[in-house]
Amino acid sequence: MKELAKRIHQNAKNKGFWTDSISPAVRLMLIVGEVGEALEAHRNGRKADMEKYNWVTQDEDFNPEAFRNTVKDSFEDELADVVIRILDVAEGDNVNIYRETVLREFYDFEQTEKHVGERLFCITQDIGLALRPDGNYDAYSLASALRKVIQLAADMDINIWEHVQLKAEYNTTRQLRHGKTY
Repeated sequence: MKELAKRIHQNAKNKGFWTDSISPAVRLMLIVGEVGEALEAHRNGRKADMEKYNWVTQDEDFNPEAFRNTVKDSFEDELADVVIRILDVAEGDNVNIYRETVLREFYDFEQTEKHVGERLFCITQDIGLALRPDGNYDAYSLASALRKVIQLAADMDINIWEHVQLKAEYNTTRQLRHGKTY
């Protein structure tokens, strides 16, 4: 996970992110925004068509057009964006979520009984708690949000790491700052 975070963060820097002084609160809000996009994708029934993507890209390492047509903006893709943003923040702001993730891996059976929207809300709660009163990050809360995304994906039979890898690859093909101001 640490190596993946390094790769994600380096690409974010290559794309012009991390050149401005953005506060931890704004960085965390960008993660919350991705959680909201995941909820909208779920509400609208947007699911990745991995069978079609794999069929189209049989002999290729990565095909951006096929990704856009079969995976992009799906629920799985938006969950991958949440993971990517968490890993980028952890790497960029030197937040050691890995120790917390490894030491506190758990399976929360209460979460599995909740609606997807409730589970996404719980993720945003952890993200909100990840900002300490002194303005720094709380590694445990950020790691907890990451664990909940991973657990949600697993419970829905989503290979989150496959989607993170695909989205990270897609992000290398995008324009500077992905066309955004920050």
